[in-house]
Amino acid sequence: MATVVATRKPRCSAAAERGDVRAEKVSAAITGCLFDNLSLELSAQDAVIRSDLEAIYDEQISILAKVLDDAGIGETRETNRSSTDIAAAIIAQLEGMVLFAKLRNDASALDGLWDRVCCLVG
Repeated sequence: MATVVATRKPRCSAAAERGDVRAEKVSAAITGCLFDNLSLELSAQDAVIRSDLEAIYDEQISILAKVLDDAGIGETRETNRSSTDIAAAIIAQLEGMVLFAKLRNDASALDGLWDRVCCLVG
């Protein structure tokens, strides 16, 4: 895996894990991601909120796709996946794991998160 992506791992996944572990200790509950919570609760009810949330996720995907491009990870003849597709899969994996941690009320559901992301990158 490219060094650019590998060196950013500790800052990304560790920050998410620390936030959920800290929330678990303070409130005895995993609160999850604010944007995921809003998406689940309100996106089907309000088009403006859905549009705003979509823009937030699109920006996250765009930022991550740029990192993947800088690292030389993206569409090749072998993968036939664009950096945007890979970035969307990574964001979905991260947010899904946070959702599982919230559902189980257990931050340890995030254990091994980086290994799963590495599988998506290839």
